[in-house]
Amino acid sequence: MSQLVGISRSLVYAPQRQKSRPELLLAIERLVVLFLGYGYRRVRRALQLEGVAVSEYAVRKLMREHGLMARRPRSRG
Repeated sequence: MSQLVGISRSLVYAPQRQKSRPELLLAIERLVVLFLGYGYRRVRRALQLEGVAVSEYAVRKLMREHGLMARRPRSRG
């Protein structure tokens, strides 16, 4: 099939990159500002409760890329 069109097979089967979702990033930022201690799991759960379908991986990746990871408490010992 790809030989008929004149393109390589790897282009036909290459995975599609997901489009950026700026509205998802805004929703994550809003939750992180409201709840400073929320990590990616809690943020994902809050988004699910709002009706936004998103994976843990996507939330974690966006939070890491934009410096929104939860602050860890300092060790006292």
